[in-house]
Amino acid sequence: MKHLLLVLLAAAAAAAGDLHRHRRVAIDVDNKNEATKEMHSIIDLPECQDLKKFCTHQASTDNLSMLECALTFSSSQLEALPEICQHALWMQQRQLQLPAWIENTLLPTYCPEERPKLETCLNSVYMWKCLNEQRLQLPQSNTCQQHLRRAYNALGHDYSNVDEFYVACSSLVEHHKCGRLNVEHLPSLLSQLGTVQCLRSTAQKSSIEPTCMSAMNAIELQRGMLELFRACAEDLSSLCSQEQSGTPGAYKCLVRHKSHPAMTANCASEISLRDQQMGRDYRVSHGLAKACKDDIKQYHCRRGVSEDKHVRLAQILLCLESVSKNGTKLAPSCLTELTDHRRMLMTDYQLSPELLSDCADDIPKFCPEEHKAQLVNGLTGTGGEIIHCLLEHVKARRPQRRVTAQCQRGLETLIKVSDAGEDWRVDPVLRRACKPVVDVACKDVEGGEARVMSCLVERIGTPSMLPECEQALLIIEYFVARDFKLDPQLYKHCRDDAVKYCRAKRQWDDAQNVQMDPERGPMILPCLHRMAFSEDEHQTLRKDCFKEVKRVMRQRAMSMDLIPEVEDYCLNDLSLFCADCVEKGSEMECLQKNMDQLQPECKTVVVKYTEEEAAHVELNPVIMNVCGEAMQQHCSAILKSGKDNGDMMDCLIAHKNDADLRKDLRCRAAIEHFQIISLKNFHFTTKFKEACRPYVQRFCSSSITKNDVVGCLSEVMRNDTIKAQRHQIPKECRHQVKSQLYQQRESIQLDPKLANACNRELEQFCGDQKGPGQVNKNASYLNHP
Repeated sequence: MKHLLLVLLAAAAAAAGDLHRHRRVAIDVDNKNEATKEMHSIIDLPECQDLKKFCTHQASTDNLSMLECALTFSSSQLEALPEICQHALWMQQRQLQLPAWIENTLLPTYCPEERPKLETCLNSVYMWKCLNEQRLQLPQSNTCQQHLRRAYNALGHDYSNVDEFYVACSSLVEHHKCGRLNVEHLPSLLSQLGTVQCLRSTAQKSSIEPTCMSAMNAIELQRGMLELFRACAEDLSSLCSQEQSGTPGAYKCLVRHKSHPAMTANCASEISLRDQQMGRDYRVSHGLAKACKDDIKQYHCRRGVSEDKHVRLAQILLCLESVSKNGTKLAPSCLTELTDHRRMLMTDYQLSPELLSDCADDIPKFCPEEHKAQLVNGLTGTGGEIIHCLLEHVKARRPQRRVTAQCQRGLETLIKVSDAGEDWRVDPVLRRACKPVVDVACKDVEGGEARVMSCLVERIGTPSMLPECEQALLIIEYFVARDFKLDPQLYKHCRDDAVKYCRAKRQWDDAQNVQMDPERGPMILPCLHRMAFSEDEHQTLRKDCFKEVKRVMRQRAMSMDLIPEVEDYCLNDLSLFCADCVEKGSEMECLQKNMDQLQPECKTVVVKYTEEEAAHVELNPVIMNVCGEAMQQHCSAILKSGKDNGDMMDCLIAHKNDADLRKDLRCRAAIEHFQIISLKNFHFTTKFKEACRPYVQRFCSSSITKNDVVGCLSEVMRNDTIKAQRHQIPKECRHQVKSQLYQQRESIQLDPKLANACNRELEQFCGDQKGPGQVNKNASYLNHP
């Protein structure tokens, strides 16, 4: 009956797919014979006679005593034992890990009084952890406590880490008598390396179940760690003396010090080799595989990869990051490993096999010094520098200085997998360059969700920013600007709106949601910006999203690199007209100034952006940088309202000739520059466009510039007045036309036709006239001496 029940339970578990029940049932079924009997005495096996010679000090000769004795052996002593004896010891150690041994040997023989409490642990996923906690509550002299302690110590230091291997491969190991022990302090899974090697040599590959094959592969992947710690013994002692050899902490410490001058070439080489292996299969990183084991299974991060195949590190990291970004909490230890591996990715490009392949030709071409150092010294000191060198050449203005499209795709993937836009400390180059700025300008900013990155971007153009920090920062922000998901605050508050209005995918990591440039998907941020100021009350952004969109658009206006909807179409024109522009916002001013000469695609996007810039002054970095005091002094009501729609530029223009702005030459020049730019297209003056657009189409369809449009509408207004007829142009538009005519009289530069016609006379008669309207005043009397 019991056997039938176990079989039924196994079938139910398989159908339900429940991981923990499957584990328990698999163990019980696989070891049904062990439930009813103690193993034959190990010491009675002819092959184990040497145990008598080495274990005479044991108080008894039961199997647990023999195992305890064997675990004191050196590796060479264990290897000297016949394989049958090694297998018997392995089986005894394995038996201790099973509920059957607890239920049929430990409880009735040694713990009858404690049985009610201990039996509750039999249903626990972490059975021995539960038993050990119960043991610690028992008196030291208690017989049950002593036997539990002995059994717990004999389990092996890594029994919980190799649980997957035990469950998947125990029956195969028993069938082929392949159990092997290894008591040397090695990386956890390597204690089973001898067992795996025996299975490889004796079991036919076709007889090995995929789950067992996967577990075996994971153990063999750890073999490189043995060679690494042997090669790095001296380095570990001198650079990481606080860490224990063979542990994830020791490996991470060595990686952190790989650029240290004291690191030996052999150790650096082993780290390089292991990094390449880790990039191809995440299980090489035992720290990550162990800490995130449950999360990887629960969220199906190995989906699409068979059990006996390697799983790329990038796939696992993207999956786990996606789970975290979409609001699910990962285990704290898994989050720690995730952060550590993100940092490692930005430190060592060999952790990304695709990047090695995709940028194989670009590295020696664009980064010859770093590449030479890498060839001479291994990866020591060059991994992060090579990555940043390649990133710099993604955004080069001249096409011949840009990396290949294939390499750019690889770098985009790296930035996404490392999530470098979220934590400024992930990128070693950025961390080194910006730490002084963070310590001073962002010291009070709470960490997490890119808050420090946002603070750094806000400091661009201020005295607290350092050139090297700005350069490294803009490289990372270049990629963040092209994928709204890489800005944690924007993604957090705008994900639902992006899905609703901008065709974004709901999942953070979605292969279909590739949108780093216009050719490969929707540009989400420009769409959100349009929706932020939509006139349709049924299509508006939520308050938090609206705030984030304004913040991001303001920050990205600082550099053309961060405005992909313009920069990606204007590379050639930027190289042709604006190569010498280095000031913040000067590249956009340059494109606006040369608007009539731009290539059609570039001109279209520049016109569109300039129109939005007129309506939302936060998109104009020059005005924002030099007119802050003026906006506070004269236009505070607009600032408080949070709504612009052209009101701010109208306000600044209206106060341009006030006493304070007459002295503020930089702000005044910025305002006048925008006034001159707005002459190119009437759409660049928001209020004028909104009030007069229908009448421009009706009466002035052949007019090109705003000056032509104003002149045309003014003529219609004049004719209506002369004929004493009802005005065809309504009051709102007439008011805007008069406002534009008034501005023209203020400066001859705002009336290009008059300025061109009177150029010679201006030089002759008006060279010393600097005040508002003075040139126009003198020009109007040139023919009336």
